[in-house]
Amino acid sequence: NTAQGGGGYGSGNASAYGGAIFNYMGSVTLDFVTLSGNTVVAGNGANSFTSPGNADGGAIYSLGDNTAVCQSGGNVCATTSAALTMNNSITANSSGSSSDIVVAAINGGSSTSGGGGNLVVSQSGFAGTIASTADPQLNALIGGGGIWNVMAPKPGSPAIDAVACDATATDQRGVNRPQGTQCDIGSVEF
Repeated sequence: NTAQGGGGYGSGNASAYGGAIFNYMGSVTLDFVTLSGNTVVAGNGANSFTSPGNADGGAIYSLGDNTAVCQSGGNVCATTSAALTMNNSITANSSGSSSDIVVAAINGGSSTSGGGGNLVVSQSGFAGTIASTADPQLNALIGGGGIWNVMAPKPGSPAIDAVACDATATDQRGVNRPQGTQCDIGSVEF
């Protein structure tokens, strides 16, 4: 996935946030998910009066904002907060950003985050428990034997047998968890 800013006009710029997920004043819960290889690309500003945009949150950007600012664009905004809960998930190998996950707030908004058992290579503002920051050593995206394409961990990956299992009985392909002594982090059980 790629989030790409365009050419901003006037005083605006063209920023790109959240290569896989951009959470603007909402609530996102992820359990045994793999987000890898996503890209954010800032726009370059359309003319000499605009500056280039920013790019961040290669996998996830979770942003809380002021309700009035949100509603000024005609949006229905009931809260000023953004919430991210992530358990037993992988965010890694993003490009165009210094962080795979960014949890931020602007204009008096708020953002919360939590969860545990995650493999997060880089982050800014994420308050959940990170079990590892190592390279997850994932295979390239391949057919998973069903309707889903998957990025399976390679042998020796730090994601294998890394977390206690919860009520999630199968991986995204329908393979039972665990296959080893504990569950694997991410969407695929090795």
